[in-house]
Amino acid sequence: MFTRATPAVPGIPQSVARDVRLFDYGNPRTLDVLKRQAHRLAAVVVEPVQSRCPEIQPAEFLKELRAITEKAGCLLIFDEMITGFRIHPGGAQAHFGVEADLATYAKIAGGGLPLSMVAGRHGLMDHIDGGAWSFGDASAPSAKTTFFAGTYCRHPLALAAARATALKLIEAGPALQDGLNATTSALVTRLNARMAAAGLPVEFTCFGSFFSIALTRSAIDARAVSLLSILLLTRGIHLRGGDRGGFLSTAHGAAEIDHIHDAFADGLETLAGLGLIRPTDRRTTR
Repeated sequence: MFTRATPAVPGIPQSVARDVRLFDYGNPRTLDVLKRQAHRLAAVVVEPVQSRCPEIQPAEFLKELRAITEKAGCLLIFDEMITGFRIHPGGAQAHFGVEADLATYAKIAGGGLPLSMVAGRHGLMDHIDGGAWSFGDASAPSAKTTFFAGTYCRHPLALAAARATALKLIEAGPALQDGLNATTSALVTRLNARMAAAGLPVEFTCFGSFFSIALTRSAIDARAVSLLSILLLTRGIHLRGGDRGGFLSTAHGAAEIDHIHDAFADGLETLAGLGLIRPTDRRTTR
């Protein structure tokens, strides 16, 4: 439930890992520990719906986590690289009714162009730009700033794309996400029906327009998942090796969604035919 962090790859010093604590996400025992330790932490960082485990969508856990961190004076940071703008115009924060102190976003905010973004309360963001001040008078930024820079920070092309994306989202309103979410849910329902008919112990799940095989509800090993990516390539669908799903967008019409459904379902049935997924009574995999 609670472990000390270790460097994930060479180049990350052990001294960095010593300052990090890992907790089971969505586990009530994690909240019990944080109630005792949050005052010693600078921040708690969560991916509100984890890209590697999207079937876990712990609304009450997040609400309690917000209350604990707020009481302890500890920052709550949401990694919204996947959930931002996808489930709702306000991301996972709006969907779950939980306001983080800081949130991070990625290329979805730039319409697919390389872009990353940090958003948060003004008292925190003041440490990036110094805070509010007026041009042409004696005022000056009053907050002590940290170092924040990058070669492509505020790149004009990415900012233009971000502005266009924001205007499109504002114009479309929540109906854009609502429609995509319903379409994705319907795709997942079809895929699960096909898996059940084939007797395969594989279940799909979704969060907004993101869909994926739910590993905690399926009996499929990493080798079969990697081979599925290759089979999908032969059908014109590209996933990173080991990925278990993808994202629908407004560019996907009925024909494309049918193709996605057939490619995933046929690929999984092919793997079962090769003995890499064992057909079984799905009830035994729960």
